[in-house]
Amino acid sequence: MAYCIMRFEKHKTASIASLAGSLVHTMRSRYTPNADPELTKNNRVWLGPKSTKEVAQAIREKWPAKFRKDAIGCLEYFIGASPEWFKKHGGQGDQDAYFQRAIDWLKGEYGEENVISVVQHNDETSPHLAAYVVPRDTETGRLNAKRWTGGRAACAQMQTRFQEFAGEPVGLERGVRFSNAKHTTIRQWYAAQADLDERAKEIELARWRGENKVLWRETDVEQKEKNIALRESEIASKQREIEGQAEVLAKRENRLQEQIEALERQKTEIAKAAAQLTAAAERFEGQKAAWLSASRPVVPPLVQHLQHLEKLGVNDSAEYLELQNSDELYELFDPLDGPTERARALLDRYSSVSQQAEQFDQAFTPGSTPGL
Repeated sequence: MAYCIMRFEKHKTASIASLAGSLVHTMRSRYTPNADPELTKNNRVWLGPKSTKEVAQAIREKWPAKFRKDAIGCLEYFIGASPEWFKKHGGQGDQDAYFQRAIDWLKGEYGEENVISVVQHNDETSPHLAAYVVPRDTETGRLNAKRWTGGRAACAQMQTRFQEFAGEPVGLERGVRFSNAKHTTIRQWYAAQADLDERAKEIELARWRGENKVLWRETDVEQKEKNIALRESEIASKQREIEGQAEVLAKRENRLQEQIEALERQKTEIAKAAAQLTAAAERFEGQKAAWLSASRPVVPPLVQHLQHLEKLGVNDSAEYLELQNSDELYELFDPLDGPTERARALLDRYSSVSQQAEQFDQAFTPGSTPGL
């Protein structure tokens, strides 16, 4: 008996990093451990843009002008089936028909305009869809994820509607209603598949070793004997080298003892000079710190944040914004689009000041400070 599988994960409007991280995985914009890179070319975009940035922009364009910061701005759906149902694993399932009905179901649930992206992954253990939907109420125009996912009963009803529309026509059953089984999240499922792939490789290697047990042991013993002989030769050579070095070290030890006695005499003289230099250095450092503080060009902290954000990627810049938790920074910089026009004006305005500050810092590093 094969089952249809449908899961969803929520992404809040305020958590750009969560959505960006999911999209770069789905669009294969970064290395994916549990995916076969040779099969990635077989992945299929059923619907929507073909780049991470374009999908993210399309999602945000569907958000209303005003919404709560904790509102759910996107639902990420994972749609698959029991592995044995797919032809890839020996089954007779019509995956194209199933996936097409799944997409039609999403359009019927949320409105065709709110289904932003659907991608089919064929480079993992079993084919599946990753779909991004904006839960915008077609009647009110507001973000209202609770209409579909508000509580256990609503989620169960959604599972039933999905199975009846998409699963039943292709012979897929629905899972047990209100089961006590704990479902994994989409992120946990991907991690589990990576573990399964690794375990399959270990099992295949163990099977091969079992079939070639005698040959394996003979080859292993011969290699160990060769390694032992090579190691013994290396040890003998190293021992001769050590004996020669010992004679050289004995001579060096006598010379070093003479040098140590001379250094002890110099230490007393150096200590006196060091005390004088320390006092002079303290006076100098006080004067230098006061001069540097008064003379260094000033770049406002806000501009420094913007300059730092420009150097970061999508994920890092999103995490940096969340860490700073500054409404003004959120208004001035977008992880996907970069600085706004107002931010760009600030950066341009302080560009020369930043260059002067950098040149100032380079000019007055230790060892190059001019006399004061």
